[in-house]
Amino acid sequence: MERRAFRLEVFRSSASGILEAAWQTFALVVVTRYFDGTPFEKGLTVTAFMIGLLLNPLSTFYFGKFRFKAATACSWMYYVIGVLMVALGFCRDNLTLFLAVGVIAAAVMAQQIPMLLHIYTTAFSSARRGQYVAMGMSLGLITSLPYGYFGGAILDRDISFFPYLFWISAATSLIAGYVTKRIPSNEIEPSKKANPFSHLSLAWNDKVFGALLIMWMILGFGNLATFHLRVEYMGAEAHGINATNTQIALCVLIIPSLIRLVTTPIWGFAFDRFDFFPVRAVVNMALIFATLTFFFSSSMNGFYLGSVLYGFAMAGARVNWSLWVTKFAPEGQSAAYMSVHGFLTGVRGVIAPFVGFYLLEMLTVQQTASFTSSLIFIATLTIWPISRLHRRTNRSASETASSI
Repeated sequence: MERRAFRLEVFRSSASGILEAAWQTFALVVVTRYFDGTPFEKGLTVTAFMIGLLLNPLSTFYFGKFRFKAATACSWMYYVIGVLMVALGFCRDNLTLFLAVGVIAAAVMAQQIPMLLHIYTTAFSSARRGQYVAMGMSLGLITSLPYGYFGGAILDRDISFFPYLFWISAATSLIAGYVTKRIPSNEIEPSKKANPFSHLSLAWNDKVFGALLIMWMILGFGNLATFHLRVEYMGAEAHGINATNTQIALCVLIIPSLIRLVTTPIWGFAFDRFDFFPVRAVVNMALIFATLTFFFSSSMNGFYLGSVLYGFAMAGARVNWSLWVTKFAPEGQSAAYMSVHGFLTGVRGVIAPFVGFYLLEMLTVQQTASFTSSLIFIATLTIWPISRLHRRTNRSASETASSI
């Protein structure tokens, strides 16, 4: 069953990679250069997915209440996203409508996160889960590379051709829906409480989980505040770089994807074989180096180097973000734990990009990058006391069990 699930996951991830590139990269280019959007409109573009994460506890609750299989829920969401992407291509004359349709599509996409984790815990054994998921992510990147290059070239030729990019992503979304439904999965376990947001209580009932969520909040805020500023820095006239759309696609999508293609399996192996805490610390330091290298550069060679570092760091970050709750959640509770993690990711993901864009109104891009990198460093320092708390908690639990 594992191998069949892995093959299907590769196809799903391949289609999903195009969807992510369509909204997270090209939508921001369109809002910046086609619609000449305001900082608020740019911020809304990059926070759309995060807004959806705020609804994770709600969607997980109702998927469980109505006994949906995780794969079935994901497949229907892909079908809805496909329809919305078709509609997005017809919004060339109205930025408000473009943002409204796009935000809904990205928010629907965000509801898949807990469902996908539930699929992973069902379909893959804990001993090789990280490797299977990482290999699926890595191979799935293959489709986003030609799409990214083709998309950048199309927008350089005539940016008004952007609807075609979203229609391509619509087709891949429908394919993803068909494939995902065939991945083996179980029904989502229903909540025992009537409140859809009752899972949030896990943040204070489980002390280690709560402490880790605080670490993720500081880390995520630092990363997300500048992550999407790469397009702004390279593309907006105010910064003097004036890179082409193809160059932006190379640095924001293609080069990082190539590096992720190579290094994601390595991070998956590390996730399975080593303790979570030192692996997360290494990822954090890689993010700091990537951020400072990219935003302190003013030449394309510097941007290329920064993009390589971003690809390496984000490969590890993606594996860790997607799977870390499986190492801390009790059996059968991974979707509930992930919905809390997703919700709080949405909180910081909604706020941080707006802060990043508005910081550029007061600070230089280098000062902004230095500030956000310091937040990632602070988050890294919290890892060690949390790891000691985790060991003490496990030791106490073992002693209690042995005395019964």
